[in-house]
Amino acid sequence: MSDDPEAAAVDPFEIWWKLYPGTRKYGKKKCRPKFEAYTIDVQRQIWLHTKRMVDHPNVWNDPQFIPAPEVYLNQERWESQVPPVDAPTERPLTIESSVDKQQELQGLEKLQKHAKDPKLQAQIDKLKSEMGATDHVKGF
Repeated sequence: MSDDPEAAAVDPFEIWWKLYPGTRKYGKKKCRPKFEAYTIDVQRQIWLHTKRMVDHPNVWNDPQFIPAPEVYLNQERWESQVPPVDAPTERPLTIESSVDKQQELQGLEKLQKHAKDPKLQAQIDKLKSEMGATDHVKGF
């Protein structure tokens, strides 16, 4: 258990649940123990895959095709690849995409507090360099 009250207040499940899109977002009580049964590394994979699917311009843009969170967890959907983007690989930097990158950075940093994973730190550093960030982004 950590002595850091901020780290203790971080709930990886809640971070993922807030990120998860769709109109069929139900079953939170059933999803929590399933999500928490995974290691922090798998929880990170779930969060990253969900974030990529949410940000992808060609998937999860129609609510009827977004699986319910419990289905996503039961079927281990994070193991599937995110389809390639047919359009340009980089979206133009807009206020919205800048906010998306900031939210992604915040989520990764919160997970990093628990995982201390060098690969995750490399992703954080890359994202910061893309954003031109010099300090940690605070808050969510």
